[in-house]
Amino acid sequence: MRSTLGIATAITLVAGAGLAQDQSTLNIEGEPMVTEVTAPAHMESVDTVYSGWRFRSLETQALETDDFDNPAMVFVDQAIDLWDKVDGAANKACSSCHEGGVEEFAGLRASMPQVRDGALVTMEDLVNDCRTDRMEAEPWKWSSGQMTAMTALIGLQSRGMPVDVKIDGDAAPFWEQGK
Repeated sequence: MRSTLGIATAITLVAGAGLAQDQSTLNIEGEPMVTEVTAPAHMESVDTVYSGWRFRSLETQALETDDFDNPAMVFVDQAIDLWDKVDGAANKACSSCHEGGVEEFAGLRASMPQVRDGALVTMEDLVNDCRTDRMEAEPWKWSSGQMTAMTALIGLQSRGMPVDVKIDGDAAPFWEQGK
C-alpha cells in the first residue's frame, strides 16, 4: 500500500510539473509576461520584485496560462456583454463613448491608482464617473459583480505590462500616508 501510494504521488508530482512552466517564466496565450524586475529606488532593502505568479501552486499556474481554462475569464466574458449594454438616462453604453473598444485602456491598470485634480483615483472611480456623468446611470458598488467584471476586462488590456504607479509629485502625500 505504501509503495503504491508513493508511486501514485510521484506520478502526480511529475505530471503536475509537466503541465506548469518554469517558475521564472510565464507565457499566457503564447505571450511572455514579466515575472521579475529590478526593484525601484524607493524600495531600499529590496533588490528584485517578483510576480506573485511565481509563488502560486503548479495547478494554479497551469490554469492561469490558458484563458480558456482560467475560471476568472468568466467575469471578463460578462464584462464584454456589459460593454455594449445601454444603461442610464443618457441611453448610452461604454461602447458609445469608447469607440476604439476596450483596447483603448491598454496600460491603464498598470498605472492605477492615479492622482487627478488632487484626488487619489482608482479604476472603480473611473468606471463610476463614466456611469454617472456620461451614461447618467447609477454607480456600481465597488464589490459588485458588474464592477469586478468591468475592472477585470479593462485590467486585461494591461496584461504583461510592468506596474508604473507614480509615487512622486502630486502622488507623494498619498504614498507617504500609505506607507
